[in-house]
Amino acid sequence: MSDGASPRRLALRPLWVVMSLVAVVLIFWPTFRDLLAGTTASDEHTHRIFVIPIFIVAVWSLRSELAALPIRTCWFGLVGLVGAGMMWLAGNLTFIRLFNELAVIAMVPFVVMAIFGYRWVWALIFPLFFLLFVIPVG
Repeated sequence: MSDGASPRRLALRPLWVVMSLVAVVLIFWPTFRDLLAGTTASDEHTHRIFVIPIFIVAVWSLRSELAALPIRTCWFGLVGLVGAGMMWLAGNLTFIRLFNELAVIAMVPFVVMAIFGYRWVWALIFPLFFLLFVIPVG
């Protein structure tokens, strides 16, 4: 109970992260659809279908390390979410697809930071950066 919350409230934090990420996916569904559904057999970016499962396995493998970390909300995560939302809006208004895709991927660590704190983001740095491979470049 690092932030003075009851054990029951701390146990609900992973549910908050999942619900927040589902909300981000639903709000920005067209961008996620374009990002993940664009892989065909003739596409040069077919590796993207493996990024999400590898991300999930990498996070799962860090579960014992994450359990030992303190849980402290970080308001900078909300500031980052607003910044990523503005980047998505800029990409949407200027028709620059790369801005949209970078913004929705950047929202994932900011959600984790807002709910669990910066130490969790630091512990998950490899899986979170690995998510960038889902963006087709070139």
